[in-house]
Amino acid sequence: MDPKILQALRNGDADALSRVLVNDLQRASIELSPALRDTLGRGEALGALAGIVSGSGPPWLC
Repeated sequence: MDPKILQALRNGDADALSRVLVNDLQRASIELSPALRDTLGRGEALGALAGIVSGSGPPWLC
């Protein structure tokens, strides 16, 4: 696991965590379903620190 993720979690720093969480397959997911980009952008426009496509469970997280 990326040490920056662990540090952000330990510090309770949501801003830092939003900058280091990534999904290597997010780009491919958005290419297959371009509406995901709009959904992620809408979440951020409404105040989410970031949005990420998950691999299981809900299709997105803001």
